[in-house]
Amino acid sequence: MARPRQFDEQDAVVRATELFWRRGYHATSVRDLGDELKLTPSSLYRTFTDKHTLFLRALDHYRATDSAQAERLLAAEDRPIREVLRDWLRWLVTCPPAGEPGRGCFVVNTATELG
Repeated sequence: MARPRQFDEQDAVVRATELFWRRGYHATSVRDLGDELKLTPSSLYRTFTDKHTLFLRALDHYRATDSAQAERLLAAEDRPIREVLRDWLRWLVTCPPAGEPGRGCFVVNTATELG
């Protein structure tokens, strides 16, 4: 009988998204993922099959969160398009707090790296 998971799978996907976004697909090893997610390689493989599958889940998570936020900002029909685009561009280029460098768009970064 298999043991129940001792971690939250969705939380692991969120943390993997952050790691892939920060480092890129090729620069992120399975060991890096295990350290970041606090999982053994066997738990990673049992849950996500492989690094590529976890990466695809991370992209899906990004699309459902950050990309959805961009879509909401651009869907403001009650304001002039100039204001909508200005606010969207400001949101897009705003750097994270604490002086961290901006990471850009995860989808564009992925297309650049893997394209």
